[in-house]
Amino acid sequence: MNTRNDKVELLKAIARGEVKPEDVPKNPIVISKREDGFLGLIMTASVSPEDEGESNVIYIGEAKKVLEEIFGVE
Repeated sequence: MNTRNDKVELLKAIARGEVKPEDVPKNPIVISKREDGFLGLIMTASVSPEDEGESNVIYIGEAKKVLEEIFGVE
C-alpha cells in the first residue's frame, strides 16, 4: 500500500487511460495489491469531515478487481 511499486502502477494506469489524472486526489494512498484491499476499505470508510466527504484512497490493479468482485463497483 502506497509503495513505490504502487505509485508506478498508478502512473501506468493513467498512461493506459484507466485513471483520469484529474481524479487523483492531492495526497493519494495508492492500493494495487489484492491483500491490501480490505485495509483500503477501512481507510475509505473513515473519511473525516475536513476531507469534505472525499477519500484519498485510489484502487488500481488487483485491489480494484477485488472491489468489482465484491461490490460490483467499477
